[in-house]
Amino acid sequence: ITLTLSDEVKVSKGIKLGFTFNGMRQKNPFSWANGLLFTARRTLPITPVYNSEMGAYYNLAIQAGQMANPAWELNDNWDKELSYENRMVGSVYADVTFLKDFNFRSTFYADMSNVDARSYRPIDSLYDPISNNNFIHVGYNLTSVAQSNQRWNKFQQDHILTYKKAIGDHNLTAIGGFTTYYNEHRGLSGSVKQSQTGDPIPNDKRFWYVDNGFGDKDTRLSSSGQWERATVSGLMRLLYNYKGKYMLNATFRRDSSSAWRQDYGNQGQNFWAIGAAWEISKEDFFQNQKVFDYLKLKTSFGQLGIQNTYGYDYPAFPPLSTTSSAVFGTLVVPVYSQTYLADKNLHWETVDGKEVGIEFDMLGRKLHGEISYYHKTTNDLIALIDAGAGYNTLTNLGKMRNKGFEISASYNQKLTKDLNLTVSANITTYDNKFLESTYISGF
Repeated sequence: ITLTLSDEVKVSKGIKLGFTFNGMRQKNPFSWANGLLFTARRTLPITPVYNSEMGAYYNLAIQAGQMANPAWELNDNWDKELSYENRMVGSVYADVTFLKDFNFRSTFYADMSNVDARSYRPIDSLYDPISNNNFIHVGYNLTSVAQSNQRWNKFQQDHILTYKKAIGDHNLTAIGGFTTYYNEHRGLSGSVKQSQTGDPIPNDKRFWYVDNGFGDKDTRLSSSGQWERATVSGLMRLLYNYKGKYMLNATFRRDSSSAWRQDYGNQGQNFWAIGAAWEISKEDFFQNQKVFDYLKLKTSFGQLGIQNTYGYDYPAFPPLSTTSSAVFGTLVVPVYSQTYLADKNLHWETVDGKEVGIEFDMLGRKLHGEISYYHKTTNDLIALIDAGAGYNTLTNLGKMRNKGFEISASYNQKLTKDLNLTVSANITTYDNKFLESTYISGF
């Protein structure tokens, strides 16, 4: 089920208000599908799938210790999962044009989704060709129910001031703005199994809840997961072109991220970029040739930031582990230890990039192509390395270079009034080299 709404109201000559809304509710596909497809690709082709005489799927014999028969897991579980997703995506904005050349636009975005899921696991058996008997699989020897609720929220706000001015053949655009982005996840999950001596949990959707009246309360398990991340940015951009042939642009922004520690002054960093282009096909001297319909030369260089945290929600604040314990006489005490050692000075990866290339159209603009050479150097590369004593550490450790060519082309031909043929291709080359490191050298 989907619902889409949008509207815009012109309050006055220079003021507009508007909104967009998209709502959706869907039943999600079977969550195991991708994993079972991967397992099926790894399964030895000599293993039969199903024994019709015994009415059971084959055990995977020599692969049984690694995985279960994917056909068995698919057919036993695909109809024993209920997962529904509700999602709302929307925005509201105000747009004000003033003093002829100025425009200010404020936009607020929201993307909120919720997934409520329940699943049931039955008692089931496999066929063992060695003993020529069916046996109950250890993972399916008791009925069980799992239940979860996951919530994701994303909020963004953009406040952009734009100035546009044309003076003769000169065109100037200046942009300044402020933007924030917030992303969070909250999740709860629980499960319960039937008692070793009790009745199975019925295979009925009415009972696919943790509190179903059949589950063994001593087997109840619960867990939660939560994280949040935010960025705040201030930005400026300047664009200039002369007669639409010569183009310059410059960008500067300061980004601050909650991923890094505020008390060490690492949250905010400056990034910038400069670009230029020349549309050669608009020059007078180019009009006499018949090869190119369009030709542009372009180049750019600058620095951008990357928040590569290796999946850690709070990379500067390691979570605690309680997998160890200490014994004092008859007293057993849990030991709390960090799962990894954090570098308090952990900060942005930065990429210094340079690029030069051409764009062209040929054959009456039916053939479009782009050829670019790029050179990127990643500084303060973030990596998880061995810190000794059984610990890893997440730190900025080195520099890496990546260079190569990117080539793409597409051809479009109209065959009939209602039929078009499009053929496209691309190729990219990579030349990576680890240049230096605080910990390792000589690469």
